[in-house]
Amino acid sequence: MDKLALRLLLSERRASITPESQGLTRPTRQGRRARGLSQAQIDQILHRAPDTYGRLESGRYPNPPVDLLQDVARLFRMNEQEWIALWRYALGQDPPRPLDFRSGEELPGVWRDILGGVSHPAYVNDRSWNVLAHNAPFEALFPHGRVPANAMRWMAVEQEARTVLADWETAWAPVVLPQLRVALAADPSDKTLCAIEQDVLADPVAAPLYASASAYSHLDGDERPLRHPALGHGWVTMSAAQPLAAPGSRLIILVFRPGTRRRRGRPPVLRAPAEDEGGGPSPDLGGRGPGPDVVGGAGHPARGGYPERTFPPRGRTGAVRDSAEFTRSASRFTDRITADGGDGWPVEAGRYRLVVSRACPWASRSLVVRRLLGLEEALSLAVADPVQDERSWRFTLDPDDRDPVLGIRFLSEAYRARDEEYEGGVSVPAVVDVPSGRVVSNDYQRITLDLSTEWRSLHREGAPDLYPEALRDEIDERMEGIYQDVNNGVYKAGFAKRQEAYDAAYARLFARLDQVSEHLAGQRYLVGDTITEADVRLFTTLVRFDAVYHGHFKCNRNKLTEDRVLWAYARDLFQTPGFGDTVDFDHIKRHYYVVHEDINPTRVVPRGPDLRGWRAPHHREELGGRPFGDGTPPPPPPPAEVVQPL
Repeated sequence: MDKLALRLLLSERRASITPESQGLTRPTRQGRRARGLSQAQIDQILHRAPDTYGRLESGRYPNPPVDLLQDVARLFRMNEQEWIALWRYALGQDPPRPLDFRSGEELPGVWRDILGGVSHPAYVNDRSWNVLAHNAPFEALFPHGRVPANAMRWMAVEQEARTVLADWETAWAPVVLPQLRVALAADPSDKTLCAIEQDVLADPVAAPLYASASAYSHLDGDERPLRHPALGHGWVTMSAAQPLAAPGSRLIILVFRPGTRRRRGRPPVLRAPAEDEGGGPSPDLGGRGPGPDVVGGAGHPARGGYPERTFPPRGRTGAVRDSAEFTRSASRFTDRITADGGDGWPVEAGRYRLVVSRACPWASRSLVVRRLLGLEEALSLAVADPVQDERSWRFTLDPDDRDPVLGIRFLSEAYRARDEEYEGGVSVPAVVDVPSGRVVSNDYQRITLDLSTEWRSLHREGAPDLYPEALRDEIDERMEGIYQDVNNGVYKAGFAKRQEAYDAAYARLFARLDQVSEHLAGQRYLVGDTITEADVRLFTTLVRFDAVYHGHFKCNRNKLTEDRVLWAYARDLFQTPGFGDTVDFDHIKRHYYVVHEDINPTRVVPRGPDLRGWRAPHHREELGGRPFGDGTPPPPPPPAEVVQPL
């Protein structure tokens, strides 16, 4: 969250809306000279609790709900760029869809002049593929110089297209028709697209191809055969971009190359040179930053991938960036699986597969939440080997070294099924769509919250409410501090390259742990009197503390077992069904000590610590509290998911 930028954006837009325009009067209390609506008036207009908007504008509202952002943006009459900025400042990511569902239907007229200056065939279409503007080279692609009104209709059903677009059935239809299907899934009410679909279904050639169309992502650099009316047979390379002023519209540039032979390979990836390279092309690092665990957690990045060089060969210390301070990369795939299917991924029993490593603390969150909510049958589980190789998390624990459901040997295959050009880190947890084999999300911060809030229809009877609405502000606040200083703090200490960076992370870690210990001395759980998401997130770090972080990451002021409160709290959760029965200390130790060769070059795995203390009485029940609230404990785990007991 960028609090300063958020406050500037919102206060400036708020000042532009007069109270009179909303049927209100301007406050007259002494001293108030600010223009526009007051913060209290915005709460009144939006029917929100007092100080809701004030917390948002001041940056005191971590993870604000989407509907609040939408209401504020519409009240402030934000344009699409401001809507994107609001999301980035408040949530650290781009919005999944435009603010205005009709965005992309209109385009500033300057684009006609821009296209006129492009030497290659180029055009802009709206969200329904209606051609809004084009240049002369694009017009020359059509035998009679007549540009079609709708590019999708022409490509999908017009006979002329099947002459111009060479090998239409094998080279073009498998690309074009899935795009129509995906667009309709996103907006079934689009009359233009619905009419095109009816024409496709009535076409004896296109209909069966459409029926078997699978999901397809338009990849920059795709090359397809084309018969140019003037230049003859050749190949066209396609690239697409989105005008910032009109999200939903698309700028398409086509580079035509005469000839009968297809180009071998793909164009090189363009990347800014590293700061210490002094210019020139940036080397192909074989993957960038974990998303949290590409090896140990954004889950976890693959093979030493902290955080920039995800797949270094043995002997290289590619796991840590060259700067002094460790920085965790953002998750790359952030689609959400929701009850209403708003991102195109509806909640559906048996459709998705959760890929984890039991070694990874970020993935372990989803293991615990899945168990507590009883989602084992609805969301199947794939467990990766705790030791990766340069190709990422691998399924060598399964027969034939292949996941039996997804049919893949490496999680990276699901990432590249989603994005063929993807070169970033491969992280767990990841949720994969089983029918398509594509990764849906590796957003470790969001996955567990959605399991609690969006998958309710599939929860077991008696499932606890891990993210109760009345306590979300406090839960979010607790989780934010614990994430920065504890969950991520141990990594900042462990991967620090300079003393001052380590010292800072070390100090913040133990200051936060002392604060949490003091808080938990008088109550059983972090927020309220039941287990919440906040407890899950703290537990997955505490359970690894003495086994890994104390020695391996040099977080050694004291062990967990030497803090009376936190040690009892951690044992209480460990002995609660759904927590300890997901923990595999063998996987945890082998992962950290074998994979992080830059920290442990010998790759020797320590025998200790003695784990029997995790079963010792904790006496935390004396503080009261109800672990599952009005719910019940989960039943034992499925036989295939049982972890060897201590």
